[in-house]
Amino acid sequence: MVTASIIFALHGFLEGSLGLLLFLAPSLCVNALNIKEEFANLLAQGYGAALLSSAVISLLCHTLPDMLPCKRAVGMGMMVYHSLVALVAFQWRFSGPFPTSTCWSIVALHLLCLFFFYIWFKVTEAQVKSFTKANKPKH
Repeated sequence: MVTASIIFALHGFLEGSLGLLLFLAPSLCVNALNIKEEFANLLAQGYGAALLSSAVISLLCHTLPDMLPCKRAVGMGMMVYHSLVALVAFQWRFSGPFPTSTCWSIVALHLLCLFFFYIWFKVTEAQVKSFTKANKPKH
């Protein structure tokens, strides 16, 4: 049975793949994007390391119950991250380091991730309410 938590596993695998590529072979991505900056490889490798850490968190949270506050906090953090990256890419669309089509692709991809995390957050809200109600201390 597919659960709403699959977004954590998908996020972990996709982000982990990109993070691993950026960390181990940053020049492949930098050359593909036609960025000529001297420190672009270093920045790509650093971003790859950050993506790998986020992917590990997502993969670890995938198996946790949806009503746990730590999993919901990670989901909220992922929503904030994806909305901020989409905002930055939207601002770069005409004057940033990437071509306009790449910026729009980044915006679309991150808004899609934001949408799926938001859907997970809303779908699991009922589980949190019932868990909280069932475990409320009785005085």
